Amino acid sequence: MVTKRLVKAKALAERWDTTEAHIHTLSREGLIPSIAIGRSRRYDLDAIAELEASGGFRLAGGWRREQRESA
Repeated sequence: MVTKRLVKAKALAERWDTTEAHIHTLSREGLIPSIAIGRSRRYDLDAIAELEASGGFRLAGGWRREQRESA
């Protein structure tokens, strides 16, 4: 059996020196890998380490996000 180390948004926010709200936004937008457990989210440290090792991600438009098209 494979055991994964899952952490809450608070632990990831501390690791990245950001806010929990920002972590929730990134996961809601699908920019960071997360696992839904009921109504809460957990973050797999192995997947987070891979994201960090690959250099992370860039948002379209740089620091100014491109506006989403409304449906």
